Order: sequence, then structure tokens, then C-alpha cells
Amino acid sequence: MTKAIINARLVLERQIINDGVLLIENGRIARFGKAGTIDIPASAQIMDAHGHYVGPGFVDIHNHCGGWDFFEEEVAAHAAYYVRHGTTSLLPTFFYMMSLEQALCGLDTIRRMMGRPRTTIRGINFEGPYLNADYGYRGELVWPIKKQEYEQIIERGDGVIKIWCVAPEREGILEFVRAASAISPVFSVAHSEADADELNALLPYGLKLATHHLNATGVKGGRGRGIRNFGLDDAVQLCDDISVELIADSRGVHVNPLFLQLAYKIKGAGRICLITDSTEFVDSEDAAPLSGDLRYGKNGDLMGSALTMDKAVRNMMSHTGAGLCDAFRMASTTPARIIGEQNRRGRIAAGFFADIVVVDDEVNVLNVFVEGEEIKA
Repeated sequence: MTKAIINARLVLERQIINDGVLLIENGRIARFGKAGTIDIPASAQIMDAHGHYVGPGFVDIHNHCGGWDFFEEEVAAHAAYYVRHGTTSLLPTFFYMMSLEQALCGLDTIRRMMGRPRTTIRGINFEGPYLNADYGYRGELVWPIKKQEYEQIIERGDGVIKIWCVAPEREGILEFVRAASAISPVFSVAHSEADADELNALLPYGLKLATHHLNATGVKGGRGRGIRNFGLDDAVQLCDDISVELIADSRGVHVNPLFLQLAYKIKGAGRICLITDSTEFVDSEDAAPLSGDLRYGKNGDLMGSALTMDKAVRNMMSHTGAGLCDAFRMASTTPARIIGEQNRRGRIAAGFFADIVVVDDEVNVLNVFVEGEEIKA
């Protein structure tokens, strides 16, 4: 059956079509355009958007999706929670605090979920395990690099690991990246103080992303009082081939709003991925109660957020002045490209899966469709 969304403000990459119509057939976007230019079949199921915005569903490529429970079956419930906030594609994010056994078990669980009908799970983002112990929460748990361990993860993660985070300065990291490149993940620099040379050495192997840019990174050394060294974040911003993740929390704690503005000015919407880095469902004795959309450990260290993508979009627009088209590019189009979904998801385009979110003027989510099927709250 054809479904028709009418009376919509369609959010495209560079324009908004007012009084728009969007047709869905067989789970995909069939046609769209201004009312009067699109023939609606008499048998179509009609949904009136009442003048609200209709855009591509959000693509969250960094979400801990249940904290330390991401490898359990409960991840389905967590994914259902996030889809109600507009996230129609999700990468549950593994962390270095898990064991090898947990990682392997988790990969099997995610693979099964990727095979379910109308799933929102597109694979995983592995944040680690080979990061710099000096940056990030509980750094003492960062793994040593052992070939016999990462070979097991590579074998089990083929087709599942979409993003793999690394600290380029770690001894032995190049050998690991060369081995892991066999399964073609996007490598992302994370929890690191790498210099430009160390960063650039990984570019030929598929390093294309910076994990939560401007957060949990450092600068090596210096050249004298008052002389600022050229650090990792500077090298990332200089390199046109690297896109960046940004955590836009409401108070600008993860990233100062002025830095958000700078990244937006330098990278633009085409190379920024808004993420949640959410640990909202975390169940750990180390976690303190939520503070707004922020998550702290009991020791006072920042350990993630309680963001959903609709909140991240609102915050980014508020902190930077970005318009809705660019906000949707940062929350949908660019992250879809990063994980290889650029020809199927992340845009309002004919032939794309009908992963769609309807939002009001304040980006409050009203309706969500995954492959053309509306998800009920």
C-alpha cells in the first residue's frame, strides 16, 4: 500500500519544501515534492503532518546504548527508546571497560539484531580497546595491544564493526590497524594526544573520523612559555579528509559552545556528526545520578551523557545558530555517509529507505517511521 505524508515541510539538505507531499511504497521513499506536483493514489493511506517538519531519521553513530549492558539482549529495548526520539539508525558503542569475552559475545548479539526486520541497528562503534589511558573515564582499564586478542575480534567483527576507535600514538597501533583494515571499518582517532605525524600515518588505512572531537584529547609538550603546540584537535581540523563527532550537551560541558561554533565554521555540516555518547541506561556502582543531559561518575569525572538525538539537534542549533537543514545534515546525512549508508539512508531522496522523523518547530519528535512503518510510542 502507498502511504502519503501531506501538508509537510520537507527538510532537504539545502532547502525546505513547504506544503510538501511524500509518498512511501514498499518501505522506501517513492516520490516527494510540493503539493500539486505529486499525484497521490486514491488508495493511499494518508497522514497529515499538519505543517510540521518531515526529515530523515537521525543516525547516531556513537551511543553506549545501555552502558555496560550493550552486549545483552536488552539492547533491543534501549534501541526502541532511542527510536522514539527520532533515531532510526544506531551504532551501539562498545567500550574498553568490557572484557574480551564480553566483546565477542556482544558482536554475536549485534549481528543477530542486524538481521531482524526493520532493525535500527547498523553495526557497532568500538570505542577502543586501544586508547590512551590518560584521557577518558577509567583509563586504567584500557587494554594492552595483544595480537592474539585483536585477531579474534577482527574475525568475529567482520561486517559488524563499522567504526573502530584508536589512539595513533600507542605502540603497536599501526600493526593493529593494518590487520583490522581487512574488515574495512572506519578508523576514528579517540582518547588521544597524537601529533599530526602520528595521525597522518593512519590516513592511508581508513582513518576518516575524530571521536567526540574536542573532548578527551590532549596536546603533547610545548616549545616554551606562551608558545602553543600544534595538537591533535588542530591536526583534525586541518585535515579535510577527517569528519568529526560532536557532543552538543545543553550546558556546553563536553565541548565549549565557542568550540562548537569553531568546528561548525571549519568543518561545516558535511563533515560533522552529532552524537549522543549516551550512557543514560547505565547501571553501574560507579555512576552518579544524572545531571540534566550529563552523566558523571561518583568520582566526579565526566563519563558520557543522557542525550537523545533530538536534544543534540536542539542544543547544536542553540549553541551555533545552525539552521534546520544543516542540523539534519549533521544528525542524519553526514553520519549515514560515515557508516556507508549514504545511498540508502540519511536523506529525503527517492529510492531511500523511508526512515523518517516528524518534528515540530522546537524539534520535539511527533512521529517516527522505520522503513515506512510508523513506530508507536
